[in-house]
Amino acid sequence: MEKLNGIILNGKVYMPEESEKPCENCDLKTDCLLVGRACSVFLNENESFRYSQSLTDKLNKQ
Repeated sequence: MEKLNGIILNGKVYMPEESEKPCENCDLKTDCLLVGRACSVFLNENESFRYSQSLTDKLNKQ
């Protein structure tokens, strides 16, 4: 399976990032059920999703 480059949810961009405590440090943990636990399908064991303000701004400019 190919590695996930990022996820867009409600107009916000989230990128995978190495993390010692993946679920605890994930910026999508409050929306976890909404995205269907995408981390367990797409990310490595020690990764979580982190919000990217710069990529969100780029997306919204277009």
